[in-house]
Amino acid sequence: MLPASNNKKSGYNYLYRLASLASKSHLEIYLSAGVDIFEDYDQFILQPGSVYLDIVKNDFDVITGNNLSGLKKIMNMDFDTNLFGDLLIKMDIATMANSLEGRSPFLSKEILEYIPSISDKFKINGSTTKFLLRQLAKKYLPDALINQPKRGFEIPLKKWVNHNLKDMINDYVGDPKAFSNNFVNRTFINDLINKNIKIPGEKRAKILWTLFAMEIWYKKVYLHKSMAI
Repeated sequence: MLPASNNKKSGYNYLYRLASLASKSHLEIYLSAGVDIFEDYDQFILQPGSVYLDIVKNDFDVITGNNLSGLKKIMNMDFDTNLFGDLLIKMDIATMANSLEGRSPFLSKEILEYIPSISDKFKINGSTTKFLLRQLAKKYLPDALINQPKRGFEIPLKKWVNHNLKDMINDYVGDPKAFSNNFVNRTFINDLINKNIKIPGEKRAKILWTLFAMEIWYKKVYLHKSMAI
């Protein structure tokens, strides 16, 4: 019943997402909280019950079936999925493309073995996230930095989709024979490209960017390897 938010950083958007999560259960909640690309538009995904999620679901069922705290369960899921399947890969690609050697000190063997054993209150204390790190940082950094909220490495995605890469995205994603037709409703894709659907700008950019990346992978990697074989 609530109108979709147009500002992802607003308090309203936070409440809107919480309300949306309340209607979901189990794996859907975890995926919606982190990988929210098609959130609220998943009805346009073809074959939503496909087996491609079975591996993630099996991990989820094993982790949620143990006696760990809720926070530890989420951290385990992030470790098994987002970290190795997304974040570390992106960092490796970005650093290697620029002849840099990336390092992740918080992933050292000693820290990985020790941190899961400490109490949750040292990770999230009340509303303070990264509690132990923020306490340690007080010895070396000013308060203005210590109390900053968590944020990712933001890119001007909406600007790229609407301007810099607009024509290229139209060529790849707008192709009537696009690979994404196998996964997403074609009419929905066309409405996104032509802005014929009411959707927040950031959400539109995120979906088109994801489909664009998949098309490039399919044409430049998958088909190339298939022809080589």
